[in-house]
Amino acid sequence: MNKISLKEAIVCVLYACVMVGSFWLWRSTTQVIAEEAFNSYGQFIVSISSLILAASLFGIAAIFVRDALLIHASIAVSIAVPFFFVPFNTIILGVMALCVLLAMFAVRRIRKDVSLSRGFSVATMFKSGVPLFLTVCGIVISIFYLNDVQKKDAIRAIFPRPAFDITIRALGGPLRSLTGSEKFTSEETVDQFIQGLIKKQLDDRGIHFDQVSSKELQRLLSEQRKEIARSYGITLTGNEKLGDVFYTTIIERMNDLLGPYRVYVPYASAVAFFLAFKTLSIFLYFVILGVAFFLIKLMIIMRILTRKTEQIDIERLTLS
Repeated sequence: MNKISLKEAIVCVLYACVMVGSFWLWRSTTQVIAEEAFNSYGQFIVSISSLILAASLFGIAAIFVRDALLIHASIAVSIAVPFFFVPFNTIILGVMALCVLLAMFAVRRIRKDVSLSRGFSVATMFKSGVPLFLTVCGIVISIFYLNDVQKKDAIRAIFPRPAFDITIRALGGPLRSLTGSEKFTSEETVDQFIQGLIKKQLDDRGIHFDQVSSKELQRLLSEQRKEIARSYGITLTGNEKLGDVFYTTIIERMNDLLGPYRVYVPYASAVAFFLAFKTLSIFLYFVILGVAFFLIKLMIIMRILTRKTEQIDIERLTLS
């Protein structure tokens, strides 16, 4: 067994602290996303940045820490501790064990590439282990998200209000054509929307809107409001915003459609979240390579790392 150096211990402790800290930040970020209170990208960027740094330190530790027990212990701690940020149960325990094993396998792959490498290349050594490590991180973060969305309405978890508002803005033109309204926005009230429809109907008949008395306008608004409320089985006063009315109605109809199967919607939402993270990790991997390369150069300048020439013996099978 190699003697553990102070530098190796510092690298492992630094990695574990940054990794756990990154997961702590992601714990808060998933809560904000699930609660539909994501008003700025600042928190998301900080969480992403911390993960990039942690993954870079993971690769550096896997390459330079010689003591296998030390590196594997730090990996196990950094992956296992975040699972205690959510309510613990048998399923969480199983997922935690799987993630720890996968992270250790990622370390093994990096260390194997290092042992067989004839030179030093961050890209070559990272390519087999860091993507798998990011997959592990995606699983952990998705567990956070699943825990958060299970506390909410199942359909709202998979179809959050911000996504609905974006859809309304994107379909503004077609919706205006379909409804006949001059404008169709989430902020418009029900009475404003109905009044726009009444104005268009009067214009089509050659009647100027100003010719309609206030009393008659109120009667028309009331009739149209009751008709819409009857059609969708809801109660309207006229002051509700269109976005609120349509979103609530869609959620209720989807709940009715799914029935008892809506309990599985949070799991589908967590899977979708994981797949989105996996897509993002493709970009993150290249950023991690750049950050790791910079950190290694910095460690060389600070004389934490030194260059050394080694002779490698390779075992092969030959015909005797």
